Amino acid sequence: MSRLTNNISALGLFAGKSSSELKEKLLDLCEDLTSNLAKMRAIANGCSDHPTYRGYQESTDDCKQCTEIFESRQFLGE
Repeated sequence: MSRLTNNISALGLFAGKSSSELKEKLLDLCEDLTSNLAKMRAIANGCSDHPTYRGYQESTDDCKQCTEIFESRQFLGE
């Protein structure tokens, strides 16, 4: 996370604004992007136990990976 924070600080200074409000907004955006990327990775990797499951319908069993894939796909609106 420190690498990300350093990049955000550099971006804030580059924009000519080093206010804490700008840095906070940039951190929030980066956290959202990181969360969305994790959800996309879950969908792309699929389930190791159920390789044909892609999350278009809710899982019928109690598989944690399948549930995560379904919830990720619902969150991202695919």
